[in-house]
Amino acid sequence: MFRTTTKVNVVFLLVALILGFLSIEFPELPPGFSQPWKYRLLSIGAAKFDHIGSLCEYFGLFTRIEMIRALHYLSIGLFQQRHDEFRLKVFDRKIGGVHVRIYQPEETIEFEQKTTLVYFHGGGFVLGSIETYDQATYLLANLTRTTLISVEYRLAPEHRFPSALNDCFAVSRELFERPSDFEINSKRILLSGDSAGGNLALAVTQMLIADGFSPLLVCLLYPSLQFFDFTLPSYRSYFRHNVLGVLNEENFLSMISFLTSTEIRVTRDIFLNSHTTKTDRKHFARYLNPAEHLSNSHQINESIEENDHLVENLKFLLSPSMSPLLVPDELLSRLPTVLLFTTEFDILKDEGFIFASRLRSLNKTIYHHHFDNAFHGAHVFLYGPLRFEIAHEMIRHTSKILRNFLF
Repeated sequence: MFRTTTKVNVVFLLVALILGFLSIEFPELPPGFSQPWKYRLLSIGAAKFDHIGSLCEYFGLFTRIEMIRALHYLSIGLFQQRHDEFRLKVFDRKIGGVHVRIYQPEETIEFEQKTTLVYFHGGGFVLGSIETYDQATYLLANLTRTTLISVEYRLAPEHRFPSALNDCFAVSRELFERPSDFEINSKRILLSGDSAGGNLALAVTQMLIADGFSPLLVCLLYPSLQFFDFTLPSYRSYFRHNVLGVLNEENFLSMISFLTSTEIRVTRDIFLNSHTTKTDRKHFARYLNPAEHLSNSHQINESIEENDHLVENLKFLLSPSMSPLLVPDELLSRLPTVLLFTTEFDILKDEGFIFASRLRSLNKTIYHHHFDNAFHGAHVFLYGPLRFEIAHEMIRHTSKILRNFLF
């Protein structure tokens, strides 16, 4: 009787799993996408974790953000590696009161060639750490042979805007003001980051320049550059694809809410740019001008119904501190050399292309490479069962280009 009951339970479980599998809507992927089925399974798993996190938050067990952070660490941070042949000294310390991790080449490097790469991790200002990014920064430090400083900036919602920016600026300014304390060459400091970290890298670069410092270059990997127009074609196209299972409209609304000083409820009409006024649209549209900078047709809608609640509480989104692309040409022309890497499967693709086009129109030195078979966040999936070959390709290519411009 016991065996029969067990068999029946197993059959029911298998049927339930099969029905659950059949009910899954697999994300549509562009042709030539790298390892599509691994990506689909990763996205579906992340989406399910996200839903479970919402349920746990509802029942007061823990928050959805805590669940997503745990998933983030289990996906990439768990597979930390060290290799003697890399000849890197790795240690943690504080700079400007902020916790950092330093990867330092063991070989002797002439002072004139000694280069420091300050890296700000991605994660939508709410995820990520020097631990989850360790595999990427460790590999990047090895391939570039720079002293890489990975910054553990504060995250929302525990620490709201501009906490992350203040931390990143504090570290960077300290390096420029007291280079001898860190045995670095202040003439060869570059800033880098991906996604939200790319946003921070560009914003901090602009702040440093305004204070009279001169970063050597800025290296950005699918950076978030503007919070003005959420109707750009890449937003409209890839939000519905739910990139990585968590880069969707619902989580985007949460991220914006977490950044606000009072955690207001951000409504879906923000995707029609209802957080902007007619004056905002007239002023900031010139800095995007998608009709000029994008190959696909797009016009900014001037007849949007404003949401007074969002307009009042989200003004900070349109500041250079959050939208470093929304600045006059005069300020962009002061930037150092820019290395920009974008991916096809990404809501942020179009603003990257607009940034590159604006820099070219100003005759600035800009290297732009587009990974047409990659997705947002791909470069950190380097090891473990979620290893993607495109991650290694992206790190190798980025490192090669960095060395080409540095040495």
